[in-house]
Amino acid sequence: MILDTNACTAENRAARREKARNQAIGGVGVVAAWEAEPYIKKALRYPLRPYFKKTINSVTGTDYRQYLDKAIEQNNLKDKLKITNLTPQTADEVKRTLGLKLTKPKGLFKVLAHVFRLPINGNIATFNATMNGKNAFFYPKGNTVVCNFEKFGAPVFHEIAHKLNESSKNPIVKTLADIRSPLAFLGPLAISAFAVLNNPPKNEKEKKTPEGFIKNNCGLLATAAMLPLTIEETIANVKGTKIAEKAGVTGDMLKKVKNVHKMSIISYCTAAIATGVAVHCASKIRDAICSKKTNSK
Repeated sequence: MILDTNACTAENRAARREKARNQAIGGVGVVAAWEAEPYIKKALRYPLRPYFKKTINSVTGTDYRQYLDKAIEQNNLKDKLKITNLTPQTADEVKRTLGLKLTKPKGLFKVLAHVFRLPINGNIATFNATMNGKNAFFYPKGNTVVCNFEKFGAPVFHEIAHKLNESSKNPIVKTLADIRSPLAFLGPLAISAFAVLNNPPKNEKEKKTPEGFIKNNCGLLATAAMLPLTIEETIANVKGTKIAEKAGVTGDMLKKVKNVHKMSIISYCTAAIATGVAVHCASKIRDAICSKKTNSK
């Protein structure tokens, strides 16, 4: 028998081309889905931006420092919690005091930070937003509440509540405070990565495997990973209102505190939902692109 080497070579070349094509399609699907997900999440939350902006603008310029000493004393936080006023003039000093290194990544690290969605830029944005009177934060490592009191002091009671949650004798509340941030970051990240790197289950048997379950329910699982953060933030909002009331905040000033807390609850609830929807959509984008692969025998 004489082999047709030309035919075999042609078949091999065709097989290699098909393999390369499929690999390229797979790569495009993964990259497109991974890059699209954050933008989908951002787009889903975009309609609420006017509400957030209106709420913040309606409560700015009210200084709550007159109530802080009483709030700290009533909650047994004297010598346990620091309150820091962050303004453009104090920014460098606050960074030094808290040991914050807020520099944007460069070169290869910038690429890796982008690919693995490291929260570096988010931390910088939070710091700058606080400095400009658009946010506030509790820094557990330094036991410090950071706020711009001249521009946006209303969230300070919410941030004090984070300290109470962190040191709570209630094991559920303390656990929520401990796991909220790492789980909210690593959970959706891992679930999303799994979803965009794997094919959907082909049959009922595959659907029942752990891999099939994660792939089919990636959106719900991503939202579930955000729940400890959402619940702990909600608890902080409820406690924050009580702290303000007990410290003597009344009238329009108390109304502003409540409006900030309401905005916070809406923000974190929608963030959890948007995260799940974005992960689900990213998985579908990947699958749609990868469905263009050919499967010759």
